[in-house]
Amino acid sequence: MEKFSLFDLLGILMPGAYCVMVLQVLLNILGVQGDFFKEFLDNNIVSFSLGLFFSIVLGGLFFYLSDKFKESNFYKNILKIYISIGEIFFSIKHIDTYYTNNLNKQSILWFKNTIFLNVQERNNLNKKEKSDLIKLHGIFYSRAYYELQYNGGIDYPKTYQSFYFFFRNVVTISLFLIPICLIFYFIGNDYKNELLLLLLILIIFFLISIYLARYFRMEMVKKLYIIYSNYLINKK
Repeated sequence: MEKFSLFDLLGILMPGAYCVMVLQVLLNILGVQGDFFKEFLDNNIVSFSLGLFFSIVLGGLFFYLSDKFKESNFYKNILKIYISIGEIFFSIKHIDTYYTNNLNKQSILWFKNTIFLNVQERNNLNKKEKSDLIKLHGIFYSRAYYELQYNGGIDYPKTYQSFYFFFRNVVTISLFLIPICLIFYFIGNDYKNELLLLLLILIIFFLISIYLARYFRMEMVKKLYIIYSNYLINKK
């Protein structure tokens, strides 16, 4: 059996554990834990096993939801945590021609066209030309990714991808947890201060995760293009 990967840890287990932890804190604040339930969880083995189980299940569920919602207008244009590969490249202002020259040679082989343009060349494109190139970047990225993966050279970009998945999933989990806390805050008279503190913490993590999801998605694209450019040189 393959070893547990950083992708599994950051993409599924840790976001799920974050969700379980917040729900546990919320239950404690609301005083939901009964004597039987508390006694049941006092068993360390049972408590750890249940925590791991729920972390994996919830982590997998929110990974699925994040993947399903990534193409939505909310994720792409409002939160901007799922910008397309081509749009990310077009947003990069300073590009090292050492890398783009190698990548363009490969794009000519695949598409009979250069897609790694400098800023001036990009500015001269009309709307349709830009849209077509953005689509080609998505295809190029996927081919380069799987070629590097097949040849064992994907670890560095995949690390950034794993962190991206973690923060994207935390954003999705936050969109689930924040409304739940708000509901209990407005319908109950007790524990308002504790719930308000939990809400503030969740909102802070939500905002930080949006910023970091954007950052790691952009960096994973840059790193893959650089690694693939070097791979093409060494391949010759």
